[in-house]
Amino acid sequence: MSKIILVCVCLVGLTQLVWSQNSNLSAVPGGRAHGVPGYLDPQTGTFTTKVQAAQSSETPAVTYVERSGTWEIELTITLTTKPASGDIVTCSAEADVYDPNSIYWQENGGTVASVSGGTATCTVSLPYLWWLTSPIPTDELVGIYYEVDLLHVITVGTTSEIVSTRKNQHTYGYLAVPANGATTKINTTVTI
Repeated sequence: MSKIILVCVCLVGLTQLVWSQNSNLSAVPGGRAHGVPGYLDPQTGTFTTKVQAAQSSETPAVTYVERSGTWEIELTITLTTKPASGDIVTCSAEADVYDPNSIYWQENGGTVASVSGGTATCTVSLPYLWWLTSPIPTDELVGIYYEVDLLHVITVGTTSEIVSTRKNQHTYGYLAVPANGATTKINTTVTI
């Protein structure tokens, strides 16, 4: 009985080896198919070879240009929920751009807002340094996102935990890539 099991296991192992072979080598980069590429005319019985286009292994050179600067996102926040004693309002922002010939670039930042009565204000500064395809495509846009949190500290005994009591997230929009060295200011309002 154990010999039968051993034979079955060996056959299964060999089956995996056989099925893993690639029968279509022309589908593999650099692979060679057997035979001569072309076609046979059934009317005349003439075989005509297919002219193979020369394959260039060189890809066109891509040049990049440095884009650096600062995004400044200023938020004016109307507080519909009055903060309790010890609560803080935080602001965060993100700027991102995807360059199809480069990579995905993303900048994040955050700060604590100043609260006065029913209003809070903050400015999130996002310095950036990106290497983008040159020339920069006109449809390459920077996404701007921001978030405001009202945070409350809960203390039980000697343990404290910060919980978000209110949160507001938005997409500001998509803007053209600024000129190199620019400081781009965005002002917007939020209600939480």
